[in-house]
Amino acid sequence: MTALDLGAQRENIVYSNSVKEVKSLKYAHKNKVYLTTADTYDELLKIQEVAPKMKILWRISIKEDNSEQLKTVFSNKFGDDLYSVEDAEERFERIRNMGIKLEGIHFHCGSGQNGSSSFKKAIKTAQLCMELGRKYGHNMETLDLGGGFPAGDLTPSLLSALELTKPENNALGYRVIAEPGRHFSSNTCYLATKVIGKRIKEGRICYHINDSLYHSFNCILMDGVSFEGSDDQFYAAIDDNGKRIDLDFQFHNGSIFGMTCDGHDVIAKSISLPPNINVGDWLIIGGMGAYTVGPKSSFNGMVATQKIIRWIAPLEEETQSGIFLDTVTKNLRKKDR
Repeated sequence: MTALDLGAQRENIVYSNSVKEVKSLKYAHKNKVYLTTADTYDELLKIQEVAPKMKILWRISIKEDNSEQLKTVFSNKFGDDLYSVEDAEERFERIRNMGIKLEGIHFHCGSGQNGSSSFKKAIKTAQLCMELGRKYGHNMETLDLGGGFPAGDLTPSLLSALELTKPENNALGYRVIAEPGRHFSSNTCYLATKVIGKRIKEGRICYHINDSLYHSFNCILMDGVSFEGSDDQFYAAIDDNGKRIDLDFQFHNGSIFGMTCDGHDVIAKSISLPPNINVGDWLIIGGMGAYTVGPKSSFNGMVATQKIIRWIAPLEEETQSGIFLDTVTKNLRKKDR
């Protein structure tokens, strides 16, 4: 519904959750969103019954070679486990005998900041399935590469894998699409959050901010982001006159707490902090995007950031370790969050 409201063309939308509610399938079908995925026979029967015009991509499971580098592994929940060519042939023959012609193949290597290490293996497996599917009478017109793209630059190994999808390497002539959401959105925004409390706790300085793990910092819960032990997150301040001040004085170890009453709502338990942050100051945090406000909640009755400001001025590029590119302390006491 959101994609349609934003003006996306129906033929360009993939309803790619491979397990769907009947009411959702009916809604997609009614609105002529006809491309979807499935990875079980029961899902095929459901689609066949309630959304007969749907074109189906068969989702295959890809076992990640280095699953420890992924925050979210999908192969244990989604995808058809194909262990051999014989498995694939049996699957495609049975689906054909159900009276269903598959539109193509879909896979998703998994979600992680550094991308998938199994992308080439996944593409080769999917291309083989496209070929076998054609052998058993399926349309096989679309190959969806799914996600598994890194947050930053595309790696040489991933670029090498994508070479396999070029037209000269695509003898069957199918179209290739992908879902590189994290790659495009992981570093798209800055968060401005206000310091609403300051205290000394167990001999350490602690700040409360008007954001939380359940809002913009959900990336800590969902995406493996961590500030623990960081000593390079704060590097500059801007005073009331807009003048930049480099933070070259002694930092202190402290904590940053989220705004809810949950004791687990801790942005950073141990982080190097400037000693002169005050209540009413702002923290400007870069590198916000994927897996931040997307899973926001209304827990504790506290809402997430609502206002989005388009900043046209050029931004200074900084290189810092970690997923968050920079953090700036900014004093904007006369303005609300």
